Amino acid sequence: MKHSIFLASIFLTANAFAQSTASVHLAGDKVVMPFTLIDEWIFLDGEINGTKGRWMFDTGAAKSVSMNSLKVDQDDGKVIRTGFVGSGQTFEVLEYPVVNQIKVGDHLFENVESVTGNSMDFMYPITTEILGLVGFDFFDGYDFTIDYIRRQLTFYKQSENSSWEHLRKEEQYVDSIKYFTRNLENIPMFEFQNNGIKYLGAFDTGGGRGSFEITDESFNTLQSNGTIEDFYETPSPLYSFVNFQISDNLSMDLSGLVKLEDSPAHKPLGITENNTMAFAYSFLSQFITLWDTKNKVIYLLEK
Repeated sequence: MKHSIFLASIFLTANAFAQSTASVHLAGDKVVMPFTLIDEWIFLDGEINGTKGRWMFDTGAAKSVSMNSLKVDQDDGKVIRTGFVGSGQTFEVLEYPVVNQIKVGDHLFENVESVTGNSMDFMYPITTEILGLVGFDFFDGYDFTIDYIRRQLTFYKQSENSSWEHLRKEEQYVDSIKYFTRNLENIPMFEFQNNGIKYLGAFDTGGGRGSFEITDESFNTLQSNGTIEDFYETPSPLYSFVNFQISDNLSMDLSGLVKLEDSPAHKPLGITENNTMAFAYSFLSQFITLWDTKNKVIYLLEK
């Protein structure tokens, strides 16, 4: 069974209480960063003290960077707490006083203080080259697009009056989703209904293909009417949603979503709803998405 099953909703909560690594941050009015797609995850080339590898671009992580401690060639890291990923794995979080060099794409940061890290060997079925995570604080103050066709992220520095409302008039425009946040600013959430069932949706680039939780009654209803289908011919935790309506203007197929039970990520995220859906690769890869983090809108554009 694919490793994406146990990594669903990865790092939604691992960095929830971490402080920002303020010195590791984008600079420039517009920044384009090419990425590599490994399975369903976005990776950026980089280095830690000359050790080359890849950073996972994870909007579900709060910190600018969080390192894979197995790739750090210094032994002065001290355990400061424990953490966990959305699917339940726990780990010790280390803090390193100073890291000489951190490189993300072409961006080099030197003598970075108070950098956290943890063992990320559970990511090795995806890639053993993982250096760590690049999260929300890295691009705080920027809007950005994800383009899976061209394999690039583009960041736009926000201004006082910046807005992307003009996109609604573009030929590529499909829809837009106004979102809100609860405990964490890096977790966009919105409410929607399908087949009379109310959901809380959330966006996360680190969430594999995506995941969902649902009451047994609602699950049985959607299976009976053909909205939910088995992803494999044999039983598994993976399911597909067929012609799934998310808004008045948007119906789509979502494949390979993991059915979760009692996600440990919900409490620290302030999620109390019974029916939830984490929108990740299966959704995001069908569009060019523009994340307007200033006005809290995600625009969906044709690829």
